[in-house]
Amino acid sequence: MSSRNKNNSLIIPFLIGTLASFGVNYYIYNRETVDEFIKQHADKILSKFKKYYKRKQSEDDNIPNDCPGINSENAGKSKACDGCPNRKICNDPELKKQKENEKNQIFNEIQENLKNVKYKILILSGKGGVGKSTIASQLAFALSHLNYDVGLLDIDICGPSIPVLTKTIDNDVNYSINGWIPIYKNNLSIMSVGYLLPNFDDPVIWRGPKKNGLIKQFLCDVYWKNLDFLIIDTPPGTSDEHLTICSYLKDNLDGCLIVTTPHILSIYDVKKEIEFCKKTNIPILGVIENMFQSIFVSNYTVQNMCSDMNVDYAGKVTFDQNLIDACQQGVGCCDINKNSTSSKEIFSICKFLAQKLYTKYSNQIDHIEDQQLITDQTVINNIDQNDKNNLAHEKSENNQLDEIQNIMTENENLSKVQVLEKIISDIVSIVDEK
Repeated sequence: MSSRNKNNSLIIPFLIGTLASFGVNYYIYNRETVDEFIKQHADKILSKFKKYYKRKQSEDDNIPNDCPGINSENAGKSKACDGCPNRKICNDPELKKQKENEKNQIFNEIQENLKNVKYKILILSGKGGVGKSTIASQLAFALSHLNYDVGLLDIDICGPSIPVLTKTIDNDVNYSINGWIPIYKNNLSIMSVGYLLPNFDDPVIWRGPKKNGLIKQFLCDVYWKNLDFLIIDTPPGTSDEHLTICSYLKDNLDGCLIVTTPHILSIYDVKKEIEFCKKTNIPILGVIENMFQSIFVSNYTVQNMCSDMNVDYAGKVTFDQNLIDACQQGVGCCDINKNSTSSKEIFSICKFLAQKLYTKYSNQIDHIEDQQLITDQTVINNIDQNDKNNLAHEKSENNQLDEIQNIMTENENLSKVQVLEKIISDIVSIVDEK
């Protein structure tokens, strides 16, 4: 290597070192200036973020409280939409059509997955802490105790209690070709977000869309098999989860039971829940009075409220030691002592539920049969006398097929009614037993 090249190779590192030294000295000398520069620009950036969130909050505040929602026919057209920043989006026919198609697709998937579930019941409450999850689990245990196939679905995403009340915290959910396999406890199938968490004590900090997505998965992807009852435990109040479950199940929901306590605040809150059910067309089967006690009774009782709101009083549940032990052991109070006060009260509520559903569906069958008789008579009256013989001959030829079709239709309805008749019969003997 020549001496010239050698000198060049030494000069380059020297220059880099010199520049670095000048840079360090300049930074140290002007440190306060640099800090002020960073602080100044950081304040500008923070100020921009504050302005953005303030503007965003202002837009959210401008959304009217009585917003009809994007799925409503009046979306973007209602008087409530005046001045709303999202009016153009809601009034977009293409977007509405896309949302409607997605909604119908989800509904069809849920309907297909739950086609073998005879009855779907929501358990609601106006506020937390009234024992809604306790009632949901005990009703499921009681029906399971009577040898019916029962599913217990916990959609209280942020506060899942069912794994604790059924003592199944350590169980894991498996996935099969048919979907998620629920946790089984005898003939009781259980599903909750609590089984999906890495640690059951971890908080679930989710926004509405993520909660709604999980509820959809529970309804679409859980392999429930054939169930007589699906008991759905919901969060307290009237939140996104309630609107989602109502939207997804539509007319396939058989009804709800609303839980309250004798406390006056709970009674007033449950009124709001009743109004919510009426506005969203959820059939109210009855109101359950939990944690009943015979002393310190309020002047305005749960039964008074039911009378004022024109809903049925489903019964009371006394919070006795047998029920406490059952919750701690993760079993039904009927499994410990079916003759205890709380056990008989739970069975009485099951009987009330069966009677309400029996009345509902037996009336539907009678209505269908009456309509069929009227239709047949109208057809016969509208044809000529000469054609009656031909009609009779045609009916005779197709008699076997008609009978098969009628039997299939009746059996589908009667099987549901027969289940209820058997429940009522089984419970009467238990409740009357001393």
